Amino acid sequence: DGTGFLLEGDVWMGRIRQQGAPEQNAEGCLLTIMRTGEGVISGYSLQTSGISPVLDHMAAVEHNDHAVIYLNPEGGIVYRNRRAREKSLEKGNAVTGKPVWDGLDWRNLREERESLIRHFRLAVQSGETQRLIMKQGRRFSSPDRSIIQVIITPIRDDMDNIHQVLMEESYVPVDVQLEIRERTTESAFKSFLDQNPLPAWMVDVQGKLIAASWIYADLFGLNAADMGKDLMQLIPTPFVLQYTKHHEKILKNGEHLHELENWMGPDGRVRTYIVHKFPIRSGRTITMIGSIAFEVTEKMRIGEEYRDRYEMFSLANEASQDLIWDWDINTDKVRTQGDQALNWSEDDHLGYSSEEFFSRMHPDDKYRIESLLKNGLADKGTDRIQGLYRLRVKGGADLPILDRARILRDEH
Repeated sequence: DGTGFLLEGDVWMGRIRQQGAPEQNAEGCLLTIMRTGEGVISGYSLQTSGISPVLDHMAAVEHNDHAVIYLNPEGGIVYRNRRAREKSLEKGNAVTGKPVWDGLDWRNLREERESLIRHFRLAVQSGETQRLIMKQGRRFSSPDRSIIQVIITPIRDDMDNIHQVLMEESYVPVDVQLEIRERTTESAFKSFLDQNPLPAWMVDVQGKLIAASWIYADLFGLNAADMGKDLMQLIPTPFVLQYTKHHEKILKNGEHLHELENWMGPDGRVRTYIVHKFPIRSGRTITMIGSIAFEVTEKMRIGEEYRDRYEMFSLANEASQDLIWDWDINTDKVRTQGDQALNWSEDDHLGYSSEEFFSRMHPDDKYRIESLLKNGLADKGTDRIQGLYRLRVKGGADLPILDRARILRDEH
């Protein structure tokens, strides 16, 4: 009866009625006709009721601000609305019947194409709507980096079979894009925290705790109820000042920060950590601060003991005016103290090889001392060596040395 709607080029959708049809079928059938090749016309009809609303819907789809594409269950393009035709790099009727992911818009985008195929097949198999997010500019060779959302919805006929799939593309608003980015960043960092064996945590710019690794929570006796609280309320008062200073420094400079921090856990023990803090941005704005810590309590204690012993050693060495040397067998590095009397280089205390050290011995003494050391190292029952030799000082003079050495061995 001529009631129909021109969808795109050679694609037409309209209503047909069979003569002498029963009263209840007066609305007739929905018929789609399309040109699929040179001189070849194909069509199919769908027995349904309420044809007029369907055609009204198609008219609304044609002028929708979103790009809308109707596909068959194999992914072939049946119809593209005006917005989809305008956005596409592929014009005309050449795409009709082709799988949408083989079109020019998707062809060279491997990851996006595979994601589209996967979501489309999942929609057809499950009968449920699928959504995917992608960058606009990567697809359309445009400098536009807006995010678009693709919604794939299967359409069922009266027999509950999927006969078409609706694919709708729309821009994601800027505020939603920022929310997606923040949520993605936060989700990724939380996942990282869950697997992290180190104390690690994340706060917002106000200092409220967003997420923490299990070991950080264990150190401070935190639980799920503490998430969202101001971290300054969870830290013992004596240590709040150092935390506040570092937090404000990152917000001010926007740069990574490495600092020593002292923490006190539920057991009352104070531990020292090297803390690496870094800003997490949404665009150019800092929205969160992440932190990872490494405990150095024992290293700091050993370092302090070493410094104390070194100072005592230096004072004793200065009082005795002896030359003291240390030979690390594993690295073959010799370091000396109190060698001013030898008039050697000022940098000698940084270390040199054993070969260089022995080269400064008098030639008549070198072989004997080398053999003495070699035999002492080979004999595990020996831990002390004593020898007399001459060392050549700057200027060529030979200085007699009485050397008493002790060998330090590990468990092997």
